[in-house]
Amino acid sequence: FQLVRHASNQGIRRAWLSGVEAANGRLVCLIDSDLQNPPESVFALLDALVESGADLVRGVRRPVTAQPRSRVIMSRALNFLLNLVFGMSSRDNKSGFVLARREEMLRIVRHRGHYVHYQTFIGVAAHSFGLRVIEVDTPFEDRRSGLSFLSGKSVKVVRQVIGDIPEARREFG
Repeated sequence: FQLVRHASNQGIRRAWLSGVEAANGRLVCLIDSDLQNPPESVFALLDALVESGADLVRGVRRPVTAQPRSRVIMSRALNFLLNLVFGMSSRDNKSGFVLARREEMLRIVRHRGHYVHYQTFIGVAAHSFGLRVIEVDTPFEDRRSGLSFLSGKSVKVVRQVIGDIPEARREFG
């Protein structure tokens, strides 16, 4: 386990890149620091990776408490749109809770495009690289620390992700 800190907030892309580049293990897991994905769920991803032989395992968020209806509707609509545009069948495109071999994770986080919300395109990148991706249901708890970047901005974020789709089409086909 290795901790990488930046002197200032450089965004999720830089955090992922720094962390994956600094990692010296064979496997790498991306998990948000707000602990909505319980760290002990990493073992479920690991078990699924070992048992299936997949290239990448993604946690499918299963909320422990009720979520606002508007957020659920927007999330499902965005997931449907991404699956439609990129020819996928992911149950949770927006989940950034993933485990893969370090080399594969480096391919995913070293993207070329300029995105507002690249984290939404992890599965798209993996799909475009021909990686075998499986999804595992994992608990999604209330935030233990920090504030959500979505707070009061769900519609804006969905519009920004939709705006990122042409860039992802150029990069990932």
